[in-house]
Amino acid sequence: FTRAAELNPEIARPYYGRALAHRRKGDLRAALADASAAVERNPDSDSAHNLRASILYQLGDFAAALADHLKALEIDPD
Repeated sequence: FTRAAELNPEIARPYYGRALAHRRKGDLRAALADASAAVERNPDSDSAHNLRASILYQLGDFAAALADHLKALEIDPD
């Protein structure tokens, strides 16, 4: 994912994938940074908002997690 992000830094997908990998390893701070990068690059991605919300929840930032979940629902209510 890192190489893909280096080659195409404007694309959200590599950051999203790397955020998932960091979360699986338990590195929530790195996961949050990459999830935020994915949201910045594709603010209309409900998946990116949901991923960041789940990481924020794990970090105990419940208000920010709720805001991201609500944004994801706004993007895709289904």
